Amino acid sequence: MKCVPLFLLMSATLPAEFLPAGTILEIRLLTAVSSHDAKRGDPVRGITVVPVRDANGALLLPVGTIIQGRVERARRVGLGLIHETASLHLRLDEILTADPRPVPLAARLVSVDNARERVDAKGRIRGIRATASMAHRLHRRAFSLTSWHPLAGISATVASNVLFKFPEPEISYSAGTELHAKLETALTLQPVVETPDQARELTTAEGTAFAEAVARMPEWTHRPLATKPVDPTNLLFVGDRDRLERAFATAGWVSADPLTGRSRLQVVRAVVEDGAYGDAPMSPMQLAGHDPDLVRQRGLNTFAKRHHVRIWRQENRVDGEDVWLGAATHDTNVGPTFKPLGFSHHIDGEVDLERQKVLHDLILTGCVAAHGIVDRATPGEAQARATRHISTDEAVVVVRLNECLAPLPVPVDESVAPMTKPNRATRITRRVTLSARNYLIRENLAFRVYDMGRVAWFLMGKAGRHVREPMPQRAFSTAERYAVPAATLRGR
Repeated sequence: MKCVPLFLLMSATLPAEFLPAGTILEIRLLTAVSSHDAKRGDPVRGITVVPVRDANGALLLPVGTIIQGRVERARRVGLGLIHETASLHLRLDEILTADPRPVPLAARLVSVDNARERVDAKGRIRGIRATASMAHRLHRRAFSLTSWHPLAGISATVASNVLFKFPEPEISYSAGTELHAKLETALTLQPVVETPDQARELTTAEGTAFAEAVARMPEWTHRPLATKPVDPTNLLFVGDRDRLERAFATAGWVSADPLTGRSRLQVVRAVVEDGAYGDAPMSPMQLAGHDPDLVRQRGLNTFAKRHHVRIWRQENRVDGEDVWLGAATHDTNVGPTFKPLGFSHHIDGEVDLERQKVLHDLILTGCVAAHGIVDRATPGEAQARATRHISTDEAVVVVRLNECLAPLPVPVDESVAPMTKPNRATRITRRVTLSARNYLIRENLAFRVYDMGRVAWFLMGKAGRHVREPMPQRAFSTAERYAVPAATLRGR
C-alpha cells in the first residue's frame, strides 16, 4: 500500500486529551468504492488531510493518519428492476496510530466533497435518480412528439440522445475522493509530539515582509468593466511558475478550458446530464484590470460543485522570488443566468475555509516549504458582508513553495481490487427498465396531483425558512471542521 507516511511520535509522558463528539474529520480515500461492485464487509481506508488539534493547539491527529473501516451496505441499481437509486453505507471504525492497537472510532459520514450525491441523517450516501435528470425529461418529451408526427418525434428523439447521455445512477468514488465524517462519541487520544517537516511555519521576519507586500496588493477581484467587488484575494504563493504548476498538478487540481462555443455546449451537457466537467471554464474575473495568469480547479462528479482558484502574478518580488496573488472560492451550486445567457455558480460564503483547503492540498504534495497567515492593515469586513453574502477576515495565507522536484503522488491502496463499470448491455437494459418504471409510477394524474402538492409545500416551507435562516445550512461549522476555536485556527 502506498500512502503518505505518518509523522507520528507518541509520547507516553504526555497526558491524554479528549477529542469531543461532533469533531469533523476530513478523510481522503485510499481505496476506490462503488455501489456497482462493493459488498458488505469490503475494506475502506483513507488518510486525514487536515490536522486535528485540541482547544490549546496540541496536535492529536496529524495529517496522514490512517482511518479504516468497511462497507456496511451497498445497494446497486443493477438492471433497475428493484431499485431506482443506489446507496452506500460506509462504517469508519478504527484509527491507526503509533500504538500497536487501533483506536476504536465511532464516526458518521456527513458529506462527500463536491459530490452530486447527498448524505442522509444516518450517514448513508444516496445516489441520484437518473429519470429525474433534465436529460431524461428531454428524451421523454422528444419521444412524445411521435404521437403528433412520427417523423418529427423520431428525429427529435435521435437528436436528443446524440446530444445528451442518460445519467449513470451508480455511485462511484475513486481513490482521492474526500469524505467528511463527524465523531459520534468523544475520543481519548495521546497528544502527538510534532516533528519538523518541510512545511514549517513562517518566521516573524518572513511574516513581516509578506504583510508589507500584501498591503500594497489589491484586495478584491472584479468582473470586466464592473466596479463592484466580487471575490477577496486570500492566498499568496511564493515561487516561480513551474513550481506552482507542479504543485497544483500533483494535488489533482486542473486548468480550465477557455470560454468558447464548444466549452459552452459541454457546460450545458454537464448540467442537463447531471454530470461532471473537470476542465470547465471559469467566469471572467480581473484583478486591477488584468486577467488571471493561472486558473486551477478540483471537482468530483458534478459540474455544480468545485474548488477553484484564480492566480495573478505580481510585479514586485519578495526576497528575490516571484509572488502570485490568488482568490480561492468554493462553488456549491449552479443556476441559470440571463446576462449573459447560460449558467452561473453560487459560492460558499465562508471563503476563508477555501484558502485552508488549498493550503492543505498543497502540503500533502510535499511542495510547501513554509506557510503562514498575514493580516491586512485595513480589513473591510463591512464591504465583505455586503458583497455576495461573503464572510471573511480578509487575511491572506502565504504558501512558500520549494523546488517541488519530487512531489508526493496521491496515495492509493493497491491491495483492493479496482472498480468495475456496468457493461453496455446492462446500461441499455437499465435505461429501458428505469424509463418504464418512471412512466408507470409518475406519468399519471394521481402522482401529478401529489407532486404539485409536494412542490407547493416545499416552496411554502422554503419561504418560511428564508426569514429565519438567511444563509443555507452547512453540513458542519468551521469550529466543528477544525475542532478548535477560531483564534487557534489562525495560522494553522
